[in-house]
Amino acid sequence: PTSLVPPKFLYLSDGGLLENLALWELLERRLTTIIVVDTTDDPSLSFPDLGDLQNRCREWKLGSFFDPADPRNNLAIPLARFREGVDPILHLGFRYGWDDDHPDPLVADIYYIRQRLPPDDQSPVLPLVTATEFGLDRRGAAASGGPGVSSSSSSPFPPLLRHEVPERQPGPDATLSPHPRMGRIKRKNLSGACCEWCVRCTSSVEGLGNFPHLATGNQWLTPTQSGNLIRLGYELAGPAVALLQRKLQRHAAA
Repeated sequence: PTSLVPPKFLYLSDGGLLENLALWELLERRLTTIIVVDTTDDPSLSFPDLGDLQNRCREWKLGSFFDPADPRNNLAIPLARFREGVDPILHLGFRYGWDDDHPDPLVADIYYIRQRLPPDDQSPVLPLVTATEFGLDRRGAAASGGPGVSSSSSSPFPPLLRHEVPERQPGPDATLSPHPRMGRIKRKNLSGACCEWCVRCTSSVEGLGNFPHLATGNQWLTPTQSGNLIRLGYELAGPAVALLQRKLQRHAAA
C-alpha cells in the first residue's frame, strides 16, 4: 500500500534485482531499435542476464527473441558466433506478441554490445582522453576547432562521439600513441586501484581483475583505467553505429 507519509528509510539497489541489462523496460515500451551495452561480470560470455530476460519475456508473454540472419536458427547460434569473435556485435531480433497470427507483427532490432577486448588484442595501454577529443575546450565549452575537430563537418557530434560507417572489426585507433608512462604494458594486463601508478604492484592481486573485466568490488578506477574503458567503448560501438546508420538509410530510401 502507498502512503502520504514518506518512510524513514529507503532501500536502494541497482537493476540486478530485476533485470541487469535495462532491456526489459525498453521492450515493454515496444521500441523497434534498441542498443544494449553489457558491462556485467561475465568474461566467459555465458550470457546469464540475457537468459534470465528470455525467461521473463516468456513468463509474461511479451514476445520472443530470434536470429535476424535466419529466424529458423536456434538462438545459441548467433550467441556462439559472437562469443567466438566471428561477429563484432550481437544483432538480435525480437518479435512482440504471443501466440497470435498477426500478418505483420511488430519487430525490434537489438544491437548488443559487450564489454570485451577484440580477439588476440595486443594494444598497449592508451593515453587519457582529452577534452579536445570530446569537442570541448579546457573549460568544458564546445570547441570551434583544433586537432580532430572539423568545423565544417555536418555531424552534430564531436570527434570521439561521432562514428563514420566502419567496415572493420573493433580495434584501437592506429594513430594513437601509447600511454607516455605505461605504454609498454598491454591493456589486457591493466589492473590497479586507487593509485594511478600501482599497475605493476597489483597486477597479480586477486579480486581486482584485469582490463576490461575489472572486479565489481574495485570502486576506485584510476584515470588511466577510465580513459581506456572510454576508448574501448568507442571502438566497440563502431559496428553498432554502422548498422544503425544503414537502417536509417534504408528507412529514408523506402
